[in-house]
Amino acid sequence: MVKGVGWLVLAGFLVLAGCNMRASDKTARSQSAVQDDLAARLDEVQASQVAALDLWDRLIAGETASCQDNIVVPAPVTLPASDRAAYPQAVSIQDHINTAITCLSESAGLWSLECADAREIVPLSTAAEGRATALAADDSLAEARRLLAEWVVSTG
Repeated sequence: MVKGVGWLVLAGFLVLAGCNMRASDKTARSQSAVQDDLAARLDEVQASQVAALDLWDRLIAGETASCQDNIVVPAPVTLPASDRAAYPQAVSIQDHINTAITCLSESAGLWSLECADAREIVPLSTAAEGRATALAADDSLAEARRLLAEWVVSTG
């Protein structure tokens, strides 16, 4: 009987924890926390772009690269619904960051395809395409950074 009571108490705690988690999902984080999160993610995506461009530039310059040199692409930004509802400007920033991530994913996909191929030299046209897809993230990254800076200044 004591075991049954223990499971009942544990189940009660789990239900309460679940309710608390749902309640916190409905509460937006502070504006500065959302801004900091977006800034960190923006920096992470920018670093990914720099690494991708470095890889493609080396190949274009005739250097070799190992398939161990992965292009690491961050996961898409998904702000909680409560943050999106509380801070509409965050949604636009999130969307621009995610557009840049899509470009970098395409670039990384080209590199993965190249590594899966048996040929020893990456064609210049493929390297140029990989570089172009990584560069395509520029406008979205710049717009996300501009919007974030404006938002921070307007609240500062």
